[in-house]
Amino acid sequence: MGKYLHVFSDAPYTEKFIRFIEKYFDPNEHEFIILCQKQSKFLDFYKQRKNCKVTYTKNIYFNFKDLFKHSKKIIIHQLNKPILMLSLIIFYKKAFKKMVWSIWGGDVYFYKYKSNSFKDNMIELLRKIVIAKIPLISYWIKGDYLKVKEVYKSKAKGIKAKYPSPIDIAKIENIKLDVHKQEDPVRIFVGNSADPSNEHIETFKLLQKFQNENIEVVSVLSYGGSEHYREEVMATGKEFFKNKFKPISTYMNFNEYLSFINSMDICVFNHKRQQGLGNQLVFFILEKKVFISHTTTPFSTYKDLGIDIYSTEDIVKLDFQNFITQSKDKKKESRRLTLEDMSEECIMNEWNEVFNA
Repeated sequence: MGKYLHVFSDAPYTEKFIRFIEKYFDPNEHEFIILCQKQSKFLDFYKQRKNCKVTYTKNIYFNFKDLFKHSKKIIIHQLNKPILMLSLIIFYKKAFKKMVWSIWGGDVYFYKYKSNSFKDNMIELLRKIVIAKIPLISYWIKGDYLKVKEVYKSKAKGIKAKYPSPIDIAKIENIKLDVHKQEDPVRIFVGNSADPSNEHIETFKLLQKFQNENIEVVSVLSYGGSEHYREEVMATGKEFFKNKFKPISTYMNFNEYLSFINSMDICVFNHKRQQGLGNQLVFFILEKKVFISHTTTPFSTYKDLGIDIYSTEDIVKLDFQNFITQSKDKKKESRRLTLEDMSEECIMNEWNEVFNA
């Protein structure tokens, strides 16, 4: 009887998922191929496990031909390995009949953000051929799966199956919640890095009308993005909000970051596609008010779950009181629903459905 073959890139989610399989399933039924860097901090973890095969080259198929051919299912975690896909099309077409694409988010939107180079156009052509052949797609955000069906005319069945969070949910759950005092400024968290996809400048323009209110606008700029972009964000933040703008340019460890987020009141994420989900979950658990663009796929997922989520596009028509207000009951319910959806029991049931589909 074949095994479930998982193909991963090295990432914190990879290590957490392997531990999750070991805890809730029979690890002898699962094999892992991990495309890895030699300096990976998880390298020792992978090498200690007989069912983990590490490769440093992109010729995954040729290195592990037998694993592919004798597998029960081939689960591609993130569709970002064009050399593997091309190898399977040429040398092992039967692979696609037992393939599952586990969506990570960004791997859906290559068509939208690719360059017009010959290489990217060839990769997109390959993606169209491959995606049409995949019979099963697992996803966390249903809108990503629906986007695949729309753009690539996929007929694949979809099953919700998310990953165990690489952050310690129990630790977040047990934090004593920071309660906003009336005399304190309302602390507004904008973006989750210095990457331009956070649309800091556009967000500052939305918030500028509140500049005379008792607020602080906080942006973490310690990682991501170019030096030029970070300077532009800092200059614009200072211009709009003066000393009420608080850029964070130092790195924080996990405990410091949790304490920092706990001190916020409102989170405004203005990404134009699925990003920052881990941060959003932390804000829900810590009972903060969260704004994201209603044009992004997570917005409808949160709505479907019953989580109290707000649209960045609505900020333009909100006065300050409506911008900052959220009932305690809605905060507590959003926390409860998030913890329930992110529980390991829920995730185990989802992956069990994938494995048995």
